[in-house]
Amino acid sequence: MTTVHHFLAIVLVVVTVALLAAAAWSTTDARRSGGAIDHRFAVDRLILAVTAIFAIEGVIGMAIALVVRGPTDPLHLLYGPLALIALPVGRWFGASRQARAADIDGGAARSSRRDLWVVVAAVILLGLELRLFATG
Repeated sequence: MTTVHHFLAIVLVVVTVALLAAAAWSTTDARRSGGAIDHRFAVDRLILAVTAIFAIEGVIGMAIALVVRGPTDPLHLLYGPLALIALPVGRWFGASRQARAADIDGGAARSSRRDLWVVVAAVILLGLELRLFATG
């Protein structure tokens, strides 16, 4: 089971890098096109994929901790839940700023701001994933 946990962790890093690239691409295209073009569909699906994989990782990790052994560093138990909520919180911040901006500025600013928050959250998530590897 630890092999599955490790394999999914590697998959998670790859999908997070894909999310980072898609969110950066969406931010750039939204700014260039004045908000007419963005890639929210891809970004949102990748957020869902990362969150789902993290949830599965959490269940597997808890099973390993109960049946086999716990993580070598107790900080792993802190980084896991933080990593699980990083993207939803980043997306929420982007949506909150968008809602507060309402129609004051153009669509490009709102769209790119939302995706920029996802970029920030993905970078934080990559850092947390590296710490999870180190504390596993």
